[in-house]
Amino acid sequence: MALEVCALLGTIALHSTLLLGGAWLVTRALSSPRLRELVWKGALVGAPLTTAAHSQLEAGPLSFDFDTLFAEPAAALVSTDGPSGAILGLDTVAGPAAT
Repeated sequence: MALEVCALLGTIALHSTLLLGGAWLVTRALSSPRLRELVWKGALVGAPLTTAAHSQLEAGPLSFDFDTLFAEPAAALVSTDGPSGAILGLDTVAGPAAT
């Protein structure tokens, strides 16, 4: 449940940032106050609408599943080829050579 809430909040933040940033860029080029107001209102209403649409579709190029994202343990980064405790294939420890 908490992961779904975090995903929803992240989606809202992303959509609102993109739409409001786009509205800011567009309104800089507009001279009509009426058009500026329309663009700002569209961005404000569009953020929750696109978030709701994205959550209902549950698909897209940037969609991913939090359960599979956090299911992999950190032990998957430990290499089994090298000496015990070798992480990510780093078999040696930098330091003075033993004589």
